[in-house]
Amino acid sequence: NQGVAVGMPVLSPRGVVGRILEVGANSSRVLLLLDSESVLPVRRARDEVVAFAEGRGDSLLRIRLINLGINPLKVGDMLVTSGAGGYYQPGKAVAIVSERTADGGLARVVSDPAATDYVAVMPIFEPQAVRVSETPVERAVDDEDGE
Repeated sequence: NQGVAVGMPVLSPRGVVGRILEVGANSSRVLLLLDSESVLPVRRARDEVVAFAEGRGDSLLRIRLINLGINPLKVGDMLVTSGAGGYYQPGKAVAIVSERTADGGLARVVSDPAATDYVAVMPIFEPQAVRVSETPVERAVDDEDGE
């Protein structure tokens, strides 16, 4: 009833909480960042080191670097949304690295859902990018052929 749609980002005053998974007439379900099914493209706040933040189902996120090799992450590094994928606006706080691993690190979320009094449901940052990513390849090829 309020215009909430699947995929919309959910933010607290401190940062990203998750995104809308299902909607009903009067309520919605949110996929939390900490959920084991959650994956979010992120970057280090001070530069362009990119990674994926994956929920582990506990109080931490697993940070997996896109470029493997020497791990540039340091304990205390702030990770923010990268804007890749089109759902989240770039630069929203996500997590702080608490431990380094061989391929990235472990991080604590900035916006702990258990300590959040209220959230805002935001519009999808780039709806066109999201729609294009959800289009089946077969349909795109058929459309180009005029069939």
